[in-house]
Amino acid sequence: MKDTLPTLEMPPALARAAQVRADRAADLTQAQQELRAARLAVETSIIEDRGDYASAMDAGRGDPGAVHEEAARREVLQAERREAGEALRLARADDDLAAAVTEHVDAWVAKVEKLWAKADGELLAALEKVEQVAAKRAEVLQVAAWLAGVQQTGDLSARQRRVSDETGLRDASSSGARLRVPQLVQALREHVEATSAEAHQEGAATRAAARQRDERLAKLRTHERADVRAAVSLIDVGELTEEDAEAVLRGASLEDVQELARRRRAAERPLPAWA
Repeated sequence: MKDTLPTLEMPPALARAAQVRADRAADLTQAQQELRAARLAVETSIIEDRGDYASAMDAGRGDPGAVHEEAARREVLQAERREAGEALRLARADDDLAAAVTEHVDAWVAKVEKLWAKADGELLAALEKVEQVAAKRAEVLQVAAWLAGVQQTGDLSARQRRVSDETGLRDASSSGARLRVPQLVQALREHVEATSAEAHQEGAATRAAARQRDERLAKLRTHERADVRAAVSLIDVGELTEEDAEAVLRGASLEDVQELARRRRAAERPLPAWA
């Protein structure tokens, strides 16, 4: 998980929890590798025990037993225990990291949004500078083109012709046309404004309000009282608002709330032009 977490402005406590989690993951990987090696060693130990048995029998000695295999299987048990223990340590580190994220994410968001707003301002200022420099450069190119003509013809009376400021980028809004430098700068400016920290915050507020509205409606839709559910159905057709339905929930008569809503809509309705 640590590899997927960005490090920009990460709170120190969260960074420590992420590092611990990464260390636990590495420990588990090592334990898994040791377990695989221990299991492979069992096969080797069986072959060794067979060789020892054959040698002992040829020499007239007794059966030496499965000494190597028994030792190898004991090591497998130990490796399995270590692997399971490391898996538990990693699970605990995952829980600690999740808790750290919950505890520190708001502070992290605040730091990143501050940097975001600063970057927005810096980029917009840079685009303004690009626009100014591009305009000055266009003037220089125009004079340079005129001077090149003077060099060729010696005619000082030739009109200065405007040098094209078209870029190599196609204009999606006009078939066959290419973006001019000011258009390109303006497109970048609009992109910055659309993806700015301020726009993000406004969008987040709108999304939060929508979630709250959905939660309120969900509670009202499943309420045990029929008049409350009826009020919610009138929200869906635009006759009542969430506040109206909640007024019914607090004990107001559905008929009275409907009448007040009708009066409210009538008061908000614009007068005809001839009135």
